[in-house]
Amino acid sequence: MRVKYLGATPLKKIVTLLQIYSESEDRNKKAIVVMGRQHAGETPSSFVLQSIIEELLSATQENEFLLAKYNFYIFPMVNVDGVSLGNYRCNFFGFDLNRCWQVE
Repeated sequence: MRVKYLGATPLKKIVTLLQIYSESEDRNKKAIVVMGRQHAGETPSSFVLQSIIEELLSATQENEFLLAKYNFYIFPMVNVDGVSLGNYRCNFFGFDLNRCWQVE
């Protein structure tokens, strides 16, 4: 697993990406992207992501098969500022992340 720091939020919190993959040379592997905690009330997603990560990192034949075919990109928290402030649906700037898809 590789942890990548993608940058900082307006509140100076770190945005992280976890990459779980095998060292195979297959350049045609597909990507699976998993995102968690867009909203403060989505606490179950933290437990789900923890289980996914633990499972992918365990040494089983099923995981070896999965990691040979797919690269996993996991964003543990996509709304870091909003979640830390307890905003149920909004980010730091007050945008409802379920309704605002394009910033003008």
